[in-house]
Amino acid sequence: KIRRADTLVYCTGKAFSDCQNKTKKPYKTILVDCYLNDMTNLKVAKKFGYSRSRFGTLKQDALAEFTQRFKLLIQNQSSVHWCELKKQYGKVARG
Repeated sequence: KIRRADTLVYCTGKAFSDCQNKTKKPYKTILVDCYLNDMTNLKVAKKFGYSRSRFGTLKQDALAEFTQRFKLLIQNQSSVHWCELKKQYGKVARG
């Protein structure tokens, strides 16, 4: 169980780290502000100067990219199988 937890922590951090962080796709900053810095959606939207609607779209895109990267990392880990995680934890990322 500790190895599985280590793998989950590693894959989560790596997936965050690998997300795009470009001017028009600031996915990494959005995810870090929302989930690590505990900022509200409204505060993050204001930080970037986005409307709620535009921010909502970008956040969904950020979560989709994170999920795709996380799944790939998990699938590449020999000690953890994606199906096991899905059964144990349910859906990994939701908006």
